[in-house]
Amino acid sequence: VLCRGSTSADNEAGEPCSRADLMWAEIKKRQRDYLIALGLALVAALALRSCVVEVFRIPSDSMRPTLEAGDTLFVQKWNYRDPAKIVVTRGDVLVFKVPEPESSRSRFVIKRVVGIEGDMIEIREGLVVLNKKPLAESPLEGPACMEDQLPTGKKYGICREPPLWESWGPKKIGPGEVFAVSDLRSIPLGTGLGGVPPGGVLPLASVQGRASRIWISWGRPSTRSSGGFFPLLRLERFFRRVA
Repeated sequence: VLCRGSTSADNEAGEPCSRADLMWAEIKKRQRDYLIALGLALVAALALRSCVVEVFRIPSDSMRPTLEAGDTLFVQKWNYRDPAKIVVTRGDVLVFKVPEPESSRSRFVIKRVVGIEGDMIEIREGLVVLNKKPLAESPLEGPACMEDQLPTGKKYGICREPPLWESWGPKKIGPGEVFAVSDLRSIPLGTGLGGVPPGGVLPLASVQGRASRIWISWGRPSTRSSGGFFPLLRLERFFRRVA
């Protein structure tokens, strides 16, 4: 230990360090160790975020009933860094980076892929018609919600509420494209999106990653007496797999 106000030669000569000097040296060592650990953690977090996994928060009900406003997701990015190597299957829930309407900025959206290269897609009153065959449906809880089934057998919930997305297409999906749509098949009027349809053709190059699991979920309190202005934790949704 090099004591404050002394030199290494003084210490080699046997000059003792006071207890305060030793405590100060220990504090400085711990501070240095903490800063090194914090720096390494920050570098690891940035590398993890850019290459492996990123967290996204769902601000709206556009993916209801699969996802709800207030869900925070883990989005897996590892397999989606190179657009030339992206492999997408029908039913994947993906995050896309798309241009903001009438703006030079971009925004993130989350959609479900139902059409891939070579597919012919059409929308009839919110129902997906894939290669001239409507997707099979079965009822779910709630008068406006159903369960769609893809030809592969994969099932997922959807809801159709007014103002309904009535029609789109038919259109064949080209190379490097997918058709992706929200699980809530209504046109989001009054949300600042200017009545933008809930789905359409998107380039594979805009894919940011695949939603894997819900991390945490916050809901709005139903009344002020139930918790004031603080949101409610929806524990039953924690770590739920996004299907």
